[in-house]
Amino acid sequence: MRKICAAIVAMTVFAASSYAQTWEDALTFSDTDNAGTARSIGMGNAVTAVGGDLGSIVFNPAGSAVSSFSQFELTNGVSIVTSNAEGTVFDDGSVPGFQDPTKTSIGRYKLPNIAFMLVMDSFRKRGLKSFTMGLVGNATQDYSLKYTSTGTNDRTSFAAAMASDAAGWPVATMNKDYYDANGPSWRSLNAYKAGLFNPITGRDGDYVAATERIRDDGQCEVPDVLNQGYGFRRTGYKYDWAWNMAANVSDVFYFGGNINLSVLRYRGDTYWKESTDKPSSFPTTFVGEDGTSRTDYFEQLRMRYAYRAEGGGISAKAGFLWRPFGGLRIGAAIQTPTAMDITENYGYDAYTVYTDNEYSDSSPSETWEYSMKIPSIMNAGIAYTVGDFLLLSADYEFTNYGWARFSEIEGPDTGVFAVVNQDIKDNLGACHTLRAGMEVRPSDTVALRFGYNFRSNPYKKFEAEGRQNISFGLGYSSAGSFFADAALRMTFFPVNYITPYYYYYVDEDGYSVPDLNIVTPEITLTTLRTEVMATIGWRF
Repeated sequence: MRKICAAIVAMTVFAASSYAQTWEDALTFSDTDNAGTARSIGMGNAVTAVGGDLGSIVFNPAGSAVSSFSQFELTNGVSIVTSNAEGTVFDDGSVPGFQDPTKTSIGRYKLPNIAFMLVMDSFRKRGLKSFTMGLVGNATQDYSLKYTSTGTNDRTSFAAAMASDAAGWPVATMNKDYYDANGPSWRSLNAYKAGLFNPITGRDGDYVAATERIRDDGQCEVPDVLNQGYGFRRTGYKYDWAWNMAANVSDVFYFGGNINLSVLRYRGDTYWKESTDKPSSFPTTFVGEDGTSRTDYFEQLRMRYAYRAEGGGISAKAGFLWRPFGGLRIGAAIQTPTAMDITENYGYDAYTVYTDNEYSDSSPSETWEYSMKIPSIMNAGIAYTVGDFLLLSADYEFTNYGWARFSEIEGPDTGVFAVVNQDIKDNLGACHTLRAGMEVRPSDTVALRFGYNFRSNPYKKFEAEGRQNISFGLGYSSAGSFFADAALRMTFFPVNYITPYYYYYVDEDGYSVPDLNIVTPEITLTTLRTEVMATIGWRF
């Protein structure tokens, strides 16, 4: 079945030339997938009501006050993201392109967590027994992803999609500069200037792709088999630096707060490739300024879209942890929306090779600055300890991505983000995350851990699976100050359906939108991220 969310992905890739923000960008930049220490990760990060470990501070700032020792911890890690891509089988059994199954991996070293906490004892037996102050660096998102897909197609083509996108724009307009505010999209201009499609003689505003021929009835068609390739590579991260303060009241009630400074780095590269083994089937007629014509034959093309984003923001988080009796602990925390300023940069480059000529073009590099409000996050948790042997914990986290908003950094609001902000409200909504964890201590020095997470679908209108991960951990605590932990976490991402291009675009109220009546290729993508992390620390 052809999934409607595939259209969303394609429209995100083909961002508008005036600005690149979409409601999917709001989800990309707002979504969090916290790291933590190897101990907290091993327990599935179900630590809102646990405390003591410095990985818990990002979930509940009050957790630092549970510890009676000052601590320093350093966590190192390696992640490998493996993706499997293959053309989607539609209801009629057809696979209209990108049929070849491909497996791609990307790995990176990372520093999931680094933390220092100082405990200051008040030397009181009741009341405010101690204060804590610390600094925690914690990864809140890993954007690593890479996939490629290949196949053959004799019905549709990427170059034809670009030609249809330019339909209606006169040749004189297509020859203008990229910065014409009322001109075609940058992707269309780059494709045209690089020879992916060409004007049809005597039909100003109509274009034929290098991968097409004009039939006797004037319509364009793909005349023979094309080899197609599509790929995407994404790297980057979100990282928070939290300044933490907390207090311990009679070893029963703990409260604390964080001031969070967030850093965002994102880099995405997309490419499209087409070629033929039979150039003679793809003739293109070029008409010179003197009216003479010549015929050349298509061999191959490539187009690339490069996108970069960097940002910084600030937020605050407050929480409490309560021990009402025995081994029971209850905790909760709330984080304010993050006010983030983002600078993005993007551009296109492309080339087309014919038998006798080659054409290439690179667009200017466009820079755009804007602000974004990342929604607030609410956490609640419960934990129970059975002596020194067993710890059980469960967390619930809530955020509503429909509350995300784009805005201009300076000056009066010109309404440039009105449409995309309405799209955010219409398409994104509440997201619920459930976490469960367990720690078993067979001895005073060894701990075994297990964790599970489920994050619900954040979309209002589109069917999608939730994101899940499982984790395992092992801990060692010496009789002295040294301790060490290790964890393995596997994250199973929802199946994604990606449409690399749409064949024809149609006009709707002055906007060029995809014609969903044309069957174009779709790629089914499954992704698994495997992380191995180790923490070493000292108490003093």
